[in-house]
Amino acid sequence: MFGILKRKLKESVERFSKRAEQTEEIEKKIDKKIEEKKEEPEQKSALRRIKEKVTTKHLSETDIDDFFTELEIGMMQSNVAVEVVDFLKSSLKEKLAGKQ
Repeated sequence: MFGILKRKLKESVERFSKRAEQTEEIEKKIDKKIEEKKEEPEQKSALRRIKEKVTTKHLSETDIDDFFTELEIGMMQSNVAVEVVDFLKSSLKEKLAGKQ
């Protein structure tokens, strides 16, 4: 009676051991693929490069002045104080000039 139980227990342990080994092999393969993916340089697609060219622009002080010319008129019509408009203009010009 105990012989049968020992055999069944031994068979179960062997099956679980095989499954554990298979799981370890799969994990190693996954880790290897992840490492390979990390090593590949990220290539930008043509669409992404075009999007960056269209959506990014270096801002100059003249660009900011042109923007504020229109905005300044609208703010004055909305009864915003001249000092506030000048403050906004100077602070944004300081922060945005030369940035993308």
